Order: sequence, then C-alpha cells, then structure tokens
Amino acid sequence: MVMEQSILKSVKQMLGGISSDNTMFDPQLILFINSVLGELTTLGAFSECPEITSDSELWDDLDIKEVTLALVKPFVFLKVKMMFDTPTGGAKDALEALISEYQWRIMVASESDTL
Repeated sequence: MVMEQSILKSVKQMLGGISSDNTMFDPQLILFINSVLGELTTLGAFSECPEITSDSELWDDLDIKEVTLALVKPFVFLKVKMMFDTPTGGAKDALEALISEYQWRIMVASESDTL
C-alpha cells in the first residue's frame, strides 16, 4: 500500500473503510487534523501552526521544524483515530501509550534539534 501524499486522504486511508472519494466525514476529520497540528506546534514541531482546509494540502507542504515526518505522520493519525473512532479497553490503553511516546519523542527531538 502506497502512502497517500494528501494529509486528509492519508488519514482516511489509515482509518480504513473511508474511501478518499467519500467526503461525508471531511469537515470532522479536518477539524481533528487541525487540532493535532496545533498540538504539534505547541510541542515545537512547527514554528507556525499549519492548517488544512481540504485534501489539497500535502505532507511535504508542512514546514517541519527539525522533526521528521516519520514522527509527525503517526502522531497525527493516532490522535485523529482517538478523536474519530475511539477504541475501548486494552486497545484504547495501547493507543494512549503510543500517543504519549510519540508526543515525548517529538518534544525531545524539537528541543534537541537532532532530527
């Protein structure tokens, strides 16, 4: 499976079951993605908070500040997954632990300028 370059389409792809042609959930997903991008700005990943408005914004368009997309992409997906389709029980606990780990790694990488 090739990762979609559109931020919105790739999140849909990772959520599974939402066709890139299906725009029914786009307003909700865009709201959640922008919320996560704001959190990433607070963590130091961006110097200015990016915002998406449609499926035309690409991952490569993001002005990443010393943090690679290898950390940012899964963090965005995991956070949106929690907001859009929250799992229950052990799956929720595992997802929360992954989010915390990515959050810490992004913060450390942003502060240390190592990535």
